[in-house]
Amino acid sequence: MIVPHVPKKAQKIRRALRTAAKLPARVSGGRGSGRNRLSPSPGENPVAILRLQVIGCRDLAPRAKNSTCDPFVVVSLLNTRYHTPVSKRTPNPEYKDAIFDFALYLSLADRLGTLEIVVWDKDNVLRKEYLGEVALPLEDWFREECGFGFYDERNKPLSVALVSSRATTHPSGFVQLKLGFVSPPLQPGSGAPMPFEQVFALFSKLSRPSLVSAPPVSARLTLCVPACDVTTNYPLYVL
Repeated sequence: MIVPHVPKKAQKIRRALRTAAKLPARVSGGRGSGRNRLSPSPGENPVAILRLQVIGCRDLAPRAKNSTCDPFVVVSLLNTRYHTPVSKRTPNPEYKDAIFDFALYLSLADRLGTLEIVVWDKDNVLRKEYLGEVALPLEDWFREECGFGFYDERNKPLSVALVSSRATTHPSGFVQLKLGFVSPPLQPGSGAPMPFEQVFALFSKLSRPSLVSAPPVSARLTLCVPACDVTTNYPLYVL
């Protein structure tokens, strides 16, 4: 069989299209991380929704010298993943309407793992550079040991320092976010929603350290700096 000759330019275009197909989808379509085994029990309704708002980032540094930074943020919990749009040519991106919901099921409480937040610099269609990450276990979702509603006035945004799980990356900067619970849609016969403080207490009791979604670095907030980020007045956490 004679194999037809394919020009080198056509080969490059084909490889580029295959690589582009593997890049994350935009905000509205970035659901799913492939870990399908982490599914709730059949017919189970969520007890609450964890709502995450990615407000922006501060003081990011591009990997390459004399280059611009085009950052976007990927967030994931169990088998659900989203990401923000790409912000062009800025180390201090601000994301409008980057609000994502994660359904919380009691059957998955012991496999909850951590909320993963990874910041990338999109170089071009074919490449993206890792800038750092944040991993928040359940006990660090709130500054106080109780669960807040997303729209509760006591629930303030946080500014969390990026860390790196890669020896070749020295992270710089912070990610600004807000976490809180919202009630799931009412289902026939489901009764009244569980109070958010009870949701947090119940998941804290049922959850345990998990290797399912934890990255290879420790995610505990070991130091709470009493000062604030001078650019935002958000409470400043250092991992």
